Amino acid sequence: MPLLLAYLFIFFYLRRQGISIISKILLFSALGCAFTGDIFLSKELSIFDSENSLGIICHALAHAFLVILFYNGRNKKNKGYQFLLPLLIIAGLFMFFNYKYQYEETFNLFSFVQLVLILTMIYFSFLRKNNVTKESYTFILIGSVLLFISFMFVNFQPSLQFEAHDFIMIPYATAFLCFVIGIIKEKQTSFNF
Repeated sequence: MPLLLAYLFIFFYLRRQGISIISKILLFSALGCAFTGDIFLSKELSIFDSENSLGIICHALAHAFLVILFYNGRNKKNKGYQFLLPLLIIAGLFMFFNYKYQYEETFNLFSFVQLVLILTMIYFSFLRKNNVTKESYTFILIGSVLLFISFMFVNFQPSLQFEAHDFIMIPYATAFLCFVIGIIKEKQTSFNF
């Protein structure tokens, strides 16, 4: 996975023209933190137990950078209150099932912070409607939902009866691809691979 993020970093670097400086900084920071987090979480490279915590912190920073990036692209006229209740219900259901089925195994403060960050990311993705191109809005929203799906598999992996690595990594990788394409399409009307 770190290799894919490195490719996305290069891909965005080559197509960064026409994008605001703050958007470039935030997306490069998010990709860099996610890359660093993947390195720390890689089982092949893990040397110390503290690296797992550092990897989770780096991922939380990547998500925080994405939240700020999507907040900057929001439609200020749209308050988005209609999205808060469904997101709070999703958060409540997640907390309920996490507590009921595996509290002792995986629930910790990191999971809660990641949940808040990803749901905030989805919220601000919704608020971008009518402020960016339709393609950008769609890619960012799909990426945010895919990141949430990946997060769900990460948190419920100990309870699953199958190996969930692919179910974690495919939505995760696709989410970051959607973020990069969505930001590139934010100010451009045409996009060529």
